[in-house]
Amino acid sequence: MPAPEFVIHTGKNGTLDTTTVEHIDLMMAAAKEKGRLVIHLHGGLVNEEKARAKADELLPVYQGTGCHPVFFIYETGLLEIVRNNVGEIAKEKIFKILLNKILQYAKGKLGTPEGAKGIGGFPLPSEIEIGVALSKVNQEIEPFPGFQTVTAEALTEQEEARFREELSTNVILQEEIQAVVNGAADFSRVEESSKGITVSHQVSTETLMSPDVVSELVEEARMKEGKGIFASAAFFLRAGKILSRVVSRFLEKRHHGLYTTVVEELLREFYLANVGASVWGAMKKETSDTFEQPGGEEKRGGWYFVERLGELLQDEGDLEVNIVAHSLGSVFACNLIDYLAMARASETHPLPENFQLRNLLFMAPAVSHERFAQTLSANADLFREFRMFNLGDELESGYWEVPGVYPRSLLYLVSGLFEVDGDGSGVYDKPLVGMARYLSLSDVYQSEGVPEIREFLEAGPDRVFYSIVDSGDGKATNAVKHGGFDDWDPPAPRKTMESVSEILSI
Repeated sequence: MPAPEFVIHTGKNGTLDTTTVEHIDLMMAAAKEKGRLVIHLHGGLVNEEKARAKADELLPVYQGTGCHPVFFIYETGLLEIVRNNVGEIAKEKIFKILLNKILQYAKGKLGTPEGAKGIGGFPLPSEIEIGVALSKVNQEIEPFPGFQTVTAEALTEQEEARFREELSTNVILQEEIQAVVNGAADFSRVEESSKGITVSHQVSTETLMSPDVVSELVEEARMKEGKGIFASAAFFLRAGKILSRVVSRFLEKRHHGLYTTVVEELLREFYLANVGASVWGAMKKETSDTFEQPGGEEKRGGWYFVERLGELLQDEGDLEVNIVAHSLGSVFACNLIDYLAMARASETHPLPENFQLRNLLFMAPAVSHERFAQTLSANADLFREFRMFNLGDELESGYWEVPGVYPRSLLYLVSGLFEVDGDGSGVYDKPLVGMARYLSLSDVYQSEGVPEIREFLEAGPDRVFYSIVDSGDGKATNAVKHGGFDDWDPPAPRKTMESVSEILSI
């Protein structure tokens, strides 16, 4: 386990947890002796134990560059939550029935050319075809890979009504809905993380559906006085919305593949509260909260670190500072840069007004184009050099982050399901800086900060490299999964961290 002078461990709201102010004072003394500092910001997949293990793994790598490393540890554990909850959701009969029928209707609609519909509407692929495709997901074979639409027609009200009507006559589905209602009687189970973040909120013994969805079903059943099994109109309207959104995303060229898009929209409509979206939002907020200091005894980790860094720079103005950020760490990095800029401009803060980072290095950043563009617009002069290492889209979409359920990387899941707009409303296909598709598909992505980031990356040499590539010192990466960029110990691919080491050693 790394010594205290290498780690800043924060708890709820970014306050110092196992780290003390004395530990950070030791950290600054060590940085002063070295004359060089690297701040490592880990990703959103890991819990505290794994974050400390990663710090232990990378400590000698960074020390070999002549830098004193500082590892912020803010324990997230998102991947465990997603895999556990989504894995359980995928076992539910309701989920399976809806996945089957939405996939069948979406493929039928999108695979039928305009003007080729029969009297009863577009033809549907057989249930056998859909069933065979879905039967292979446990072997991690994606249903209908590479599927492309052959129509530009949106789903009509008549087509959606046809879909809802078929669902409403499915007796097994009706029985499962009734079971959800029956299981909601006097039941509530909330699971929280160590920081008080709600990991799951189950209000029926039979499902992990979002509480608002279950409450809607219970209220509808109550109004019908519980007379036998009922066909919930609200439930089928929600299902119709899913089909409509899947079709719309294909027409807008904002889909993530047919099967993946259906899974995303099904989870969004019925299960969003329990798939990790709230955890992702809370994690992002914590990387901002850590720079606030409301007063009192508790110190926020980021705030105190920058205070002490400023004091050190008052005495040692030539201290070199670098940032290396992986995944969610890139959101942390943007918040840190913005706070450093504010501190630099303040007459009362010890950080010198000419302070500048040497290197800002991103690995598979989960920050949105919109958020990074805000930082660049206001504070691009706060760092001298930038480099980024990402997966190409073939790798990003080539493995199952949630085995047997979701055949894309964590960044695809975040983009497709976890992000929100400024008003807090959910969005799909949010452009993330670490995903190649948003930079390459310039005809589709012309807003949300994408043009600004594209221009920034093109303005300087060697600012982005896509795995797998080896273009010389500091320009190589061989990660094949999102979590592999900061790996070092054999047999893991270590080219990315070798590049980081080479850049820091220059």
